Amino acid sequence: MANNSPFIIPIFLPQLGCKQKCFYCDQGIITGHGIDFPTPEGISKIIEEALPFINKGTRKRVCELAFYGGNFTGLDKELKEAYLLKAKKWVDKGYIDSIRVSTRPDYIDYKEASYLKKMGVAVVEIGVPSMVDKVLIASGRGHSAKTAKEAAFNIKKAYLSLVIQTMIGLPSESLSDALFTAREVISLKPDGIRIYPVVVLKGTRLAKLYNEGKFLPLSYNQTVRWLLRILPLYKKAKIKILRIGLEGIEKISKSGGVIAGVTDPSLRQKVESILMFKKAKREFSKLNPKGKVEVKLFPKDISNFVGQKKKNIKRLEKIFPISELKIKGDERVKQGEIEVDFL
Repeated sequence: MANNSPFIIPIFLPQLGCKQKCFYCDQGIITGHGIDFPTPEGISKIIEEALPFINKGTRKRVCELAFYGGNFTGLDKELKEAYLLKAKKWVDKGYIDSIRVSTRPDYIDYKEASYLKKMGVAVVEIGVPSMVDKVLIASGRGHSAKTAKEAAFNIKKAYLSLVIQTMIGLPSESLSDALFTAREVISLKPDGIRIYPVVVLKGTRLAKLYNEGKFLPLSYNQTVRWLLRILPLYKKAKIKILRIGLEGIEKISKSGGVIAGVTDPSLRQKVESILMFKKAKREFSKLNPKGKVEVKLFPKDISNFVGQKKKNIKRLEKIFPISELKIKGDERVKQGEIEVDFL
């Protein structure tokens, strides 16, 4: 199967452009790059080193240069332009298809979004940890939910793709707040979302609150329960879930960067597997299958359907009188759906 996902060349700019530090954030720990970052001249070397990996296989993958880890539109004008000009040269040469930047919602208006579009940017990610003002205040975020809505509107108005980064388990946040945030984010019609369960990072203001007994992150079971309520909302709205949890969370944890919180790198797979089991159980209950049964799924859904150590298969065979359960990947089946046949 061809790999249709874009090839991302990441450029990490830890905390660069951030005029304030959020309670929960330390980009040096998250990116693993400390406070080091490449100069505009240095990104050409990073791109050149990545190019040989882009065209592996029989089909050229879309290639995207992504500026992560800082507040890109908060950079000094000259530095921001220097980065974009260097990146745009590679876009104009045809080696890179587009540019992605991440920023805060209170640092982008329509004029800024239009400028990014002109400079070759195609995707803008904005951090919107919550759409509940009391949660944003408790997290020291420094902007309102209204500001997030305005930023999303301006990004889309400039014909840029919009990705929203959300969080769950923030200070003062309830499950109802998290569900409200999901519904508000859906109303903004982003092209994709990322969901980050809060982890307590060493040296942050949140770590201080944790050590003082004033904050507790969600437990593993709570995190799973919240995601089981939140994910179906995004799936129903057909909004792409790009990631759940920090990239490289296991490595960050082993290095001592995480004090508390869920660090399981397979969290998403486990939640998706539970959702798939629930769906299969509903479908099987309608059909009351017996004997030999074949289930057809989109190929990427097979591992979620089977579950870790075949847990889902064993549970289905225990609930229903099935003598044999065959699983078949079929790209004609819509992703997230299942088809059941009697053999």
